[in-house]
Amino acid sequence: MMKNWMKFLTLFLGSFLSAQQTTFKFDFGGNRIENGFIPISSNSKFDKKIGYGFMDISGLKSVDNGGNALTGDFISSDKPFYFSVAIPEGNYDIQLKLGDSKGTSETTVRVENRRLMLNDVKTKQGEITEKQITVHVKDSIIRNQNGIEIGIVKLKPRERKYLHWDNLLTIEFNDKAPKVCSVIIQPNKNAKTIFITGDSTVVDAQYEPWASWGQMLPYFFVPNEVVIANYAESGEALKAFEDRHRIDKIWNKIKPGDYLFIQFGHNDQKYGNSTKSGYRKRLKEWILKAKQLGAIPVLVTSMNRRVFDKNNKIVNTLDDFPRCNA
Repeated sequence: MMKNWMKFLTLFLGSFLSAQQTTFKFDFGGNRIENGFIPISSNSKFDKKIGYGFMDISGLKSVDNGGNALTGDFISSDKPFYFSVAIPEGNYDIQLKLGDSKGTSETTVRVENRRLMLNDVKTKQGEITEKQITVHVKDSIIRNQNGIEIGIVKLKPRERKYLHWDNLLTIEFNDKAPKVCSVIIQPNKNAKTIFITGDSTVVDAQYEPWASWGQMLPYFFVPNEVVIANYAESGEALKAFEDRHRIDKIWNKIKPGDYLFIQFGHNDQKYGNSTKSGYRKRLKEWILKAKQLGAIPVLVTSMNRRVFDKNNKIVNTLDDFPRCNA
């Protein structure tokens, strides 16, 4: 009886997860709505029941210039604004129409924890431009092939406030004159995923002015073809990353042809020379595991700290840990 009940529960939950909506078409602006699109106005505050909306509607403006129902109106603000959608983890292509049919615009787009996607997109008078981005959405649950929970990433308390662990896709519109006409979201099953592991020098930093090379990386890759999945976290060492099951989450998601970027050393060095042998051993294990799963491991040498001696020469602050990548 118990086996039959568990089998039913597995099938039910798997069906529920697969049935959750993954494609959305949003028309931003006034009262005129493009056929097949969901209307989004300046009053569309996020609602858990419907699963989408702006996190804060203060300062939002709906502008309708007339003409085309999709591109004749837009949402804008004098400050950054955030649009969120409840969506299952995975990779998604997002099509954005930006601009003003009777004016100019200037928009920067970031996702989740300030992950840079588009920088300073300017449109001329009356111009509407279409841009594509590809985004990796994740949660902390480790699932089997049927979608059933088999483990969880042990998040630090501060991470529970992060926009990339909240079971939502969040898009930030920023810059001098951000103007958004429409947003279309659909799954991307074919993009190669670059999984990033590391510490604060790689993490998607939550607050200004903190930043890393990891959260800038998506800007430099071709959307639809490559997506960046940044799993780095501040303060992590190689062993801690493993102990918190962050790497288990990646092993659960990575597929043949994907990449695994590995950059550690800063925090490992703090624990002293006794960690070196374990560090090398664990690196080799990760490399072997990635290859077994058909992925391509890439060792990234950690950047040195900005420490100089009395002769203004750089001081090695990472000991011999960078040599472990050799």
